[in-house]
Amino acid sequence: MNMLLVSNGTLAESLIESMHNFFSKPDIRSICFQYGNTGAARTELKQYFSERLTTKDKSFIILCDMFGNTAFNETILLLHELGIQKQALIICGMNLPMVFKLYGLKDYSNIELCRSIYEQSEDRGIILCNPAEFLEQVHGEMDCG
Repeated sequence: MNMLLVSNGTLAESLIESMHNFFSKPDIRSICFQYGNTGAARTELKQYFSERLTTKDKSFIILCDMFGNTAFNETILLLHELGIQKQALIICGMNLPMVFKLYGLKDYSNIELCRSIYEQSEDRGIILCNPAEFLEQVHGEMDCG
């Protein structure tokens, strides 16, 4: 699986910097949305997905700092735009132990296993988001016909 960290501010980048203390070259990316760079960050995100879609593994585990913020919204909209929302899982509420755990599993598991680890974690501030289901629900609520 491809693993990506997205955040408002530099949290995603900081978590990857921490990983460098344990892994020489972790195969993980971060994209940070900051005031004034949303367009550039969205372009970087689109390039990331486009590059990964040319590889063998086309599934994505995306860790996000917060549900509903700019990083989350731009990511889910781009997944939809590229038609890959069924190939991704977004987990909101990322933290360093979560990054380490999922990084250790990413090459040996699938989206469903990652989902099962955090299914009962909402009371601890962790929200799972299936982009396909989320977009279907939002679209249904906006349908006035």
